[in-house]
Amino acid sequence: MLTYINNYLEGFSRRSCLLLSLAGSLLLGLFDYLIGPDLSFSVFYLGPIMLAGWYGGRAVGFILVVVSSLLWLSADLAAGSFYTNWLIPVWNTFVRLSFFVIILWLLLVTKMLNEDVSDWESDYSIDDQFSDYEDNNYRAHTARQRYDLLMEERQLRELLDDELYF
Repeated sequence: MLTYINNYLEGFSRRSCLLLSLAGSLLLGLFDYLIGPDLSFSVFYLGPIMLAGWYGGRAVGFILVVVSSLLWLSADLAAGSFYTNWLIPVWNTFVRLSFFVIILWLLLVTKMLNEDVSDWESDYSIDDQFSDYEDNNYRAHTARQRYDLLMEERQLRELLDDELYF
């Protein structure tokens, strides 16, 4: 099911992803306004932000970060929040914006690392890396040489497994 959703969303253009994410954020802003300022709704804004960042890219993600922060501020003020100082909502918006930026940045780094691992796995298959060891294995003349080669191969496989599946 998740693979189907992922494949479907990967087919979206940046513009479509931006529009879908904006629609989700606007809907969340409306819910945030209707619920009122007593309950914090900011964690739900991460859904459209993460959707925009993963499928639309960095620029679309950062657009959604700014829009979501401003929507939260607008919903909070429109719902009748009262502050003793005008700097309080500015500060709260800055903190929320920072929170959204950090989460988006972590998501983009995760996506980049995921793509790097996928590229590495497609470029280097484990069987190709061990072909030299197998060739040497057949050429080894004594049992001791075969044993040493097998131990080296086992150590290399364990090292690669540790790096791939930490």
